[in-house]
Amino acid sequence: MLVFSLMLANIYDSDWMRKDLLVKLLKIALSLLFIIIISMRLAQAEQSLANWHDTVLKQHIMDFVADTVDESSAQYRPPEERIAVFDNDGTLWNEKPTYIHFQAVFHTLGEQLKRDKSLATRQPWATIANGKQDLSHYGQLFDIESFGLDSIVEQLLGVPYSGMTSSAFMKHNEQFLKTWKHSKYDVGYQDLTYAPMKELIDYLHQNQFKVFIFTADEVDFLRPLSQQLYGIPSERVFGTSIKHDLTFENGIGVLTRSAQPLWINNWAHKSELIQRTFGELVPVIAVGNSNGDQQMLHYTASHGGLSLWLHHDDPEREDKYDKHTDELQKLTSKGLIKPINMSTEWKVVF
Repeated sequence: MLVFSLMLANIYDSDWMRKDLLVKLLKIALSLLFIIIISMRLAQAEQSLANWHDTVLKQHIMDFVADTVDESSAQYRPPEERIAVFDNDGTLWNEKPTYIHFQAVFHTLGEQLKRDKSLATRQPWATIANGKQDLSHYGQLFDIESFGLDSIVEQLLGVPYSGMTSSAFMKHNEQFLKTWKHSKYDVGYQDLTYAPMKELIDYLHQNQFKVFIFTADEVDFLRPLSQQLYGIPSERVFGTSIKHDLTFENGIGVLTRSAQPLWINNWAHKSELIQRTFGELVPVIAVGNSNGDQQMLHYTASHGGLSLWLHHDDPEREDKYDKHTDELQKLTSKGLIKPINMSTEWKVVF
């Protein structure tokens, strides 16, 4: 009987030891799996943000995104709530010496002057009548905080194209962009986009973010380009808009441009349009470069989001300017937004 009891005890101990070993092996396997997953995510991020230097900011962006998609994190957001908003001019592509859209406008004014020289004494044609761009009439173009954008939008974006159908406007810009080249870089618009920003957009897409553009520029100029340039569908682009008139030709509705602004998408209007678009859903990430983006960045940061300011401090590879960024500098000093210093954060610009 004693021998039998000892045999049972040995069997029980052996079985218990096997179970204990299996539990330990399972824990090791799970730990290894966790390490592999984290390593893969880090490798993916490193590959996705290859043109960003390995800085504290890059790591912060990666950590923020990782926490946003990690279901065990307090910061977790389901895919339908992962919204990122970007400005365009000076944030996703170059904006100097003036906006690319304005280059198209000046070209249009020149073509109209060739056909009717009597326009030379009237604005906006007088802007270029002397063979160079005289923007003194539009002081608010450079001091927009003081003067607002209404007259710029009406005179430069509205008047030259008034009476043109929406489809004709798109084709008109398409023809201009086919041959236009930047005066400094001697390249077309496709080569003026910031490679690191496009990587960031791709990285967010990989992590199931929905990326939107909220630009101060006219929405109808950028929408036809956004998919090709950034992989962002046209319906995810919002911006300044011009009023259109609806008429019918042979029973078919036609939208024709007026000269009148409908919406000026800058400053507080950006955060207002974001609320109108998403309701109470606040963006998780916001990226901009000037005071016109201040409310959008502050709004996002105040709800725990990541707000980034692209700081142009790189005269060697692009440009250096701080004008119209004083409000962003204040937010930075308060720790609400983080600057992307182009000269130190990016390996390449274009």
